[in-house]
Amino acid sequence: MASSKKNKDFKDPKLELYRRILRQIWEDGIVTSDEYAIMEKIRDGLNITLEEHLELESEVYMNLARSQFEKTHHKEAMELYDKALKQDPDNELAWMNKGFHLQSLGRAEEAIKCFDKALNLNPKNPQAMVVKGCAYDNLGKHKDAVKAYKQALKFTPDDEWVFYNLGMAYFHIGDNAKATGAFKQALKLKPDFSGPMKYLEMLSQQ
Repeated sequence: MASSKKNKDFKDPKLELYRRILRQIWEDGIVTSDEYAIMEKIRDGLNITLEEHLELESEVYMNLARSQFEKTHHKEAMELYDKALKQDPDNELAWMNKGFHLQSLGRAEEAIKCFDKALNLNPKNPQAMVVKGCAYDNLGKHKDAVKAYKQALKFTPDDEWVFYNLGMAYFHIGDNAKATGAFKQALKLKPDFSGPMKYLEMLSQQ
């Protein structure tokens, strides 16, 4: 889940048991009225709070969404992400995953909104900053991409891929000096990184 508090709570054996029950009930993607009644009895028996139920059900929806996406059932996947986020609007991981999937479908602007939601929940999430930068690159908004990558580097200063992405964004802007600097830093962190090598060679010939 999105917060460390939730992760700590969900180590409770009763919550893990309830999680497994929810997964089984939702396995086919449909819950009958009888299954809802059974779920309510189990919830009462295990003393599961409504908040815990909503958070766990959100997690189940999210896992189902990933499964649907892998099957290229994109509409169904998005509907499940929406259900997950309706149950638990503070589910940072659900916002991230929905954003990933939107971006893979070429819906970069919608993806950025999801990454922003994740960053509102966790302003120190460098992964969200990086994928937001990639989405901006996909839209041709390379200056915005630069800002996102530079923000990510404040939290992951040794990530060669972020430096490479930053270099590519500078390259597309036409700032060859800064692109060269970013590519060199990526190579310093990973000397056999072929991507920066290729662009440094290209830039050296200009």
